[in-house]
Amino acid sequence: MTNGYKNECDFARTINRKKFCNLNDHMKKFIVFVFNDVNDSDVLECKRYRSQDKADVYIKLNGKIKNVSIKSGTRVSVHAERVDSFVSFLRKNKISENIIKFLLIYHFGDFTTNGTGSVRLPAKDLKIKYAKEIKTFNKYMNYNNIIKKITIRCLFEGESKYNSADYIYYGDVLNGIYASRSEVIDYFCNNKALEIIAPHISFLIYQNWNRNILYNKKLESHRYYCQFKWPSIEEDLQKIRKNN
Repeated sequence: MTNGYKNECDFARTINRKKFCNLNDHMKKFIVFVFNDVNDSDVLECKRYRSQDKADVYIKLNGKIKNVSIKSGTRVSVHAERVDSFVSFLRKNKISENIIKFLLIYHFGDFTTNGTGSVRLPAKDLKIKYAKEIKTFNKYMNYNNIIKKITIRCLFEGESKYNSADYIYYGDVLNGIYASRSEVIDYFCNNKALEIIAPHISFLIYQNWNRNILYNKKLESHRYYCQFKWPSIEEDLQKIRKNN
């Protein structure tokens, strides 16, 4: 059982079939944040989704259902998908072909857009070699309309849009920090984080899942997946809560 899976199970177990008055103080604050109008005698339902969608659990109260994405750990990976699927998403949203071409060159790190090059560079070398191109990419990709679309895909809807998340919760049942979908999108749009020296959309950092620079056959398929990490998730959620 992974720590993330256990954390999700603990979260659901703490809330499910409990009266609001019997929850710990931290969970009470979160439930009030989500549902606003809550009575001590209200009984909640909370269960974990079995499918790997953006929402990990749902909470039901008085017929209303809210979906929550639960995160924990450090350098949190918040999204992964095949790079060709992500590129299709970018093209659907009219992203420049020059920007897409650079993203693929950076992604594979072998001077090609399809992973067929004979020399594979690690991320630290790519950040030096393509420093100018990374700045251009980040400036282009951090307009508000693009930030919103990619944030929704990476954090709240995913590829399938099934069981999309309404809230992000980072931490455990005793100590967590949280924000709504609209709060996260607004925060990202108001904080471009252009000081980050890597391809990114606000605080979401783009990476190849594994460039496999050592040519390990078992890891070769990982080269064709991208992922987004949110290293500053705890700090950012704390700022959101402080300002809302």
